[in-house]
Amino acid sequence: WFKRNPFMEAGTLSSYLLTMTLAVAAAQTGQLWLAALMLAVSNTSAGWIAHDYIHGRGWWPMLMRGFGELGGGMSATWWSDKHNIHHALTNVVGVDEDLMVDPALFLWPPSAENDNPLVRRIQHLYWFFPYSLLFAIWRIDSVKVALNRKLWGEAGRLLAHYGILAALFPGFTMFRRVLLPALFISGLLTATIVTVSHISEDIFFNGPHKVDFVENQLRATRDFDCSNPLNEYLAGGMNYQIEHHLFPTMPRYKYPALQKVLKKFASENNLTYRTESDWSILRRTVNMLKMVAKAPVDPR
Repeated sequence: WFKRNPFMEAGTLSSYLLTMTLAVAAAQTGQLWLAALMLAVSNTSAGWIAHDYIHGRGWWPMLMRGFGELGGGMSATWWSDKHNIHHALTNVVGVDEDLMVDPALFLWPPSAENDNPLVRRIQHLYWFFPYSLLFAIWRIDSVKVALNRKLWGEAGRLLAHYGILAALFPGFTMFRRVLLPALFISGLLTATIVTVSHISEDIFFNGPHKVDFVENQLRATRDFDCSNPLNEYLAGGMNYQIEHHLFPTMPRYKYPALQKVLKKFASENNLTYRTESDWSILRRTVNMLKMVAKAPVDPR
């Protein structure tokens, strides 16, 4: 289950290189909108690849641990510190940083002193804007961590990442019409894919370890079935979120087979295995934001 398949690894990296090549080719031929779109897809793909390697164990993931800085512009150390807490204490309020999105978005009815009613009442209409800022925020945090903690190897790879982008997409026009749009599009893609699996599920207000770890993951996490190959590619294995949270060090291409095992396990142990279609889970998320937008404040 945990052994890496060289052909699958090569295919994953090749697909990333292909999208980056298409982005460069489109930019050189003046199709800047296409270049921005392909670069956004490439950014998101780089994030999923780095995510898989940093979680992974063995010589190959360790060798490729720096891919996140070179390919995605994100610090492996910053990401590990943040993301592993999310895995250990999923949807635990006050601990899981993935829930700490207010006052941009409210995931539950706030107390009166923490409310922003003018913003909250329309959050289901503008949710995509804060989502689109995700990659920009992550990149800024990555640079801060690399410099503040004197992680010179990571800082050097981050510098190389931006140098490569500047060389492939030179000039202010490329920055304005390719690099910036790609940054926000990829942020929107990544944030949407990540959050729909968690934020409309069970949220725990009473601290960690109130339920069994496996039960916590099945209550706080939901899979989604992709309706077409493009969505499957963009999801980067994160549509198998339950599998990933229970077996984060497993290569993501093993998750479809693992899903069958976990569904059987859940059934045998009277646990609910939550899954639905990709568009349905997106509607669920927006409807949850709309429900919270209309809810009265909660003094608790």
